[in-house]
Amino acid sequence: DLHRVDRRQRQMCIRDSVNPMFRVPHYEYHVEEWKDLKDHFLSSLHVKNPDNIPSGSDYSVTTSYWDEFDYRDWLPFLEMVKPYISRIPNTETVNRVWYQTAQQYDYHTAHTHGSIGWSAVFYAHFNPEVHEATKFYCPFTNTTGDVELYCPDVREGDLIVFPAFLLHEAPINKSVEERTIISFNLV
Repeated sequence: DLHRVDRRQRQMCIRDSVNPMFRVPHYEYHVEEWKDLKDHFLSSLHVKNPDNIPSGSDYSVTTSYWDEFDYRDWLPFLEMVKPYISRIPNTETVNRVWYQTAQQYDYHTAHTHGSIGWSAVFYAHFNPEVHEATKFYCPFTNTTGDVELYCPDVREGDLIVFPAFLLHEAPINKSVEERTIISFNLV
C-alpha cells in the first residue's frame, strides 16, 4: 500500500539523526585566586626525595609524584581549588597531589591514572604563546579507526578535571620557559 510506505519513510526521516552513544565528561574552570597566590605556591614546590624516582622511568620532568604524599603539604592549594572540585559528582577525597615542571625538551608520555575516579591538571606556570596543554586521547576509535585528540585551550590558573581512565600526555616543552602543572586524583 502506497500510503503505508510514505508513512514509514516519513518516520525514518524523523528518526534519522546522529547522536553520540557515549560521551567523556570533563570540567574546565579558571581559578581567579591563582594570580594572587602563584608566587608563594611555586616557590614552595620541591622534590623531597629524588632518590625515590625509579630508574628508567618515563619522566623527563621534575616531579614530586614519587614523594610520600602528605595532605598537609598541599592544604593551601586544596583549599583554593575546593570550591571548584566540590561541584564534581561522586568525589569525596583527594588521594594524591603532585607537581611537574617541564624544562625545555621535557615531556611526560601518555598514561592514565587508573580506572576509578577523576584526575586533574592545574596549569600553575603556563604561557599559551609557547606551551602546549595536555593532550587527551579519546578512549575509543572513530569510524575510520583513528584516535581523536582533545587539546584544551588553557591559560595559567585553569583547572581541567577528567576521568582517571582517560589516556593523556604532557607534550614536549619546546620553549626555554619552564611549564609547571599541579595534578591530583579524586575518588
